[in-house]
Amino acid sequence: MTMDETKFWRLVEAAQGEMTPELSNQADILQAKLEGLPPDEIVEFARIQRRLLNEAYRWDLWAAAYIIEGGCSDDGFEYFRAGLIGFGREVFYAAVRDPNTLVRQPTRGVDFSNEDLLYVADKAFEATTGRELPD
Repeated sequence: MTMDETKFWRLVEAAQGEMTPELSNQADILQAKLEGLPPDEIVEFARIQRRLLNEAYRWDLWAAAYIIEGGCSDDGFEYFRAGLIGFGREVFYAAVRDPNTLVRQPTRGVDFSNEDLLYVADKAFEATTGRELPD
């Protein structure tokens, strides 16, 4: 199966389910899963992730991030959006439709922001191929 959005979410949600909240190790788990895939699928994972990050680049979500995080710079908003993806498909799309849904989202001891999720494809591609992920 080639990488598509369904497979993307399956990988993200599997890593979320396996993570230990105290260790905040979702990114490490996801990277390990990506390293088991062919390089072209890792590239496509990165493309889907970038598209979703762009889709969530909305002022109403930034306002929610500002409230949740107690302030939110432009970098902080990117980390917030990465963390939002890390919560899975249902939470992500609900928040994009209506950021107020985040009020009901239990964090289970995990911060909304997750900068490390931004780099999983880059690290997996480099570990797999010895090269940097293409733009």
